[in-house]
Amino acid sequence: MDLLSALPSLLPQACKWAEHHSAHIERFGERLAPRGLEMARRVGVLDPERVRICFVPEIPRPDDPALSEACEASGMLGPETLGLTLFYGIYMNTGCRHEERMLVHELRHVAQYEMFGSIPEYLAVYLPQIVQHGYLASPFEQDAAAAEMVIINNSDLTFQ
Repeated sequence: MDLLSALPSLLPQACKWAEHHSAHIERFGERLAPRGLEMARRVGVLDPERVRICFVPEIPRPDDPALSEACEASGMLGPETLGLTLFYGIYMNTGCRHEERMLVHELRHVAQYEMFGSIPEYLAVYLPQIVQHGYLASPFEQDAAAAEMVIINNSDLTFQ
């Protein structure tokens, strides 16, 4: 699959899928504990009280075959995925419940979503980054990884 050429047709499907799951997490997810609220603020989340986390045995993947194939081909969403942020909603693997580093990473993605204001606006930038740079080297993933290091290393810095 040529992800770059498929992206324009897949983006609306990806947004619809993400919005559906974001609403699910908002409805069924847990609120952040006080430590989570503190970490959210430090990584730049403007409204940490809106964040919800659903702990699941496996991160859901799209049912649509083309979208699922694109997710796996990009390295973004496969069987080994342990966390996924969809605006204020975060899916985390149940085995990662106490993984602060992962939580910080996902919270930084929440802050990135806030900068764009919606799932479609964010994904319109994030998904092309993944296709062009590769998942781990994409700018938003690098930004979230940097936030992990600032917070986990107990730096007095806040990440903005």
